[in-house]
Amino acid sequence: MGWSIDRHEVDLINKIIKGDWEGVDQLAEEAAAHDKDVAERTKQIFWDHKHLA
Repeated sequence: MGWSIDRHEVDLINKIIKGDWEGVDQLAEEAAAHDKDVAERTKQIFWDHKHLA
């Protein structure tokens, strides 16, 4: 199962309510890693298509 913004938001709210600040930090790190992966894939797709054109 991959990263999901919907699941992330639910988990984040639950951790905030519980005061689980380490869990909040972990979720922030997971979201940042996901964003980096998306950026890298987007860049690769762009360059692949640019070279085909």
